[in-house]
Amino acid sequence: MLSSYTRYDKVLIDMKDLFILIYSRYLLLVALFLVCAVASLAEIFYMPWRQLSIFFATGLIFNGVVQLFIPESYGKSPLVLFSQLLFDVLFLTGIFAITGGHMNPYTGLYLLPIVYAVMTLPLSLAFVISLITWVAYLMISKIYIPLRFQVSSPFTMMDIHMTGMTISFTLSAAITIFFVSKLVKNIRKKEQEIQDVKKTFELESQFAKMGVIAANAAHELRTPLSSLFMIHETLLERSDSSEIQDLLDRFYRQLVSSQDALTRILNSFGVSSFSDEKTVSLKCMLESLEKECQSAFLDTKVCIHTAVSDGLLDPYVRDVLFHLISNAAQVATSVSLSVSVTENSEIVFTLSDNGPGFLSNQLEALKQSLPSQVLSFIDQEKNKRGLGLIMTQFLVKRMSGSFHIFSEKGEGSTITLIIPQVGEDAVKSGGEI
Repeated sequence: MLSSYTRYDKVLIDMKDLFILIYSRYLLLVALFLVCAVASLAEIFYMPWRQLSIFFATGLIFNGVVQLFIPESYGKSPLVLFSQLLFDVLFLTGIFAITGGHMNPYTGLYLLPIVYAVMTLPLSLAFVISLITWVAYLMISKIYIPLRFQVSSPFTMMDIHMTGMTISFTLSAAITIFFVSKLVKNIRKKEQEIQDVKKTFELESQFAKMGVIAANAAHELRTPLSSLFMIHETLLERSDSSEIQDLLDRFYRQLVSSQDALTRILNSFGVSSFSDEKTVSLKCMLESLEKECQSAFLDTKVCIHTAVSDGLLDPYVRDVLFHLISNAAQVATSVSLSVSVTENSEIVFTLSDNGPGFLSNQLEALKQSLPSQVLSFIDQEKNKRGLGLIMTQFLVKRMSGSFHIFSEKGEGSTITLIIPQVGEDAVKSGGEI
């Protein structure tokens, strides 16, 4: 369950594992004290109570300090558990060293910190605990204080040793079952949490993909919808008939209703929608456009460079640029947009791609498609003369700008837009996005 075996400061442990160890240590201390008390009261051995009292008191104080302060002070590093298990090994070594060394039948308790380390710590730390335990066992086989057997005891040494081995096995099994069952329960809970997180991630990933699809579809619809708004304005200005104006008013309400529906769809996916602002900052527009292009066109490299620090433009400029980039991204692997400014403070957008380009007759048809002919092309789908580019030309014309296209078959295309700024603020040169 731990994600790293080397950078321990980056690995987190479940604090329940630490508290299970604390409670297991309390159980071990009580069990060892009872075993020593029974051996003394039954007049089997002369127990070194002065030294044992020091060890038991140290164990109780250490465990109490751990329970009160370490969970808050030391965080959740595996080194916290490692230090606890190291103390347990040293504590058992001290007890065994004054109670018969390796002849003590309870040396099997050394397995408890090893089992716990293997189940909770990174492999390297568990190996260190095992190595220290092995060294400790070798030490108590050479350096220890033998227990003095009471002659008046009705038991033989073999009886005492076998009884001790049985109690040791029972005690080890009980403590192992206690904390292993707790650990297994925690592990299963963690696995369930991981599955829940995985399912949530998959749902969010699907939702994000749907958001990208919704954004692309919305932008595909935004350009013609914006064009229809401008066509409505143009027809309204040229119409003197109240009947036609009434029809145009109903047409306008339908356009607004469609725009609101599209906005609701975009908002449900957290995607930016239409803006009611009359102007847009060039810098903010380019930053937003670059981010959206990076998420929308994964198979096409889109680069945006600007020599203009900022400026104010019509919000429809963004729709025009995204539509042109979207068209280019469908047939090209690389799209570049550069931004500059003229002496008259007009903003120049130059869009280049490495796509297949246009045939000469297709290019000529596009150049001859004047804005006034937009409506006539709506019913001429069989001509396939590029309705999106025609609408783009119309939008640029409405913003008092100019639209130029240069293309050769197999050499890609270059589209240049010259758009006047909105307002009297002058632009500054320099900078790159």
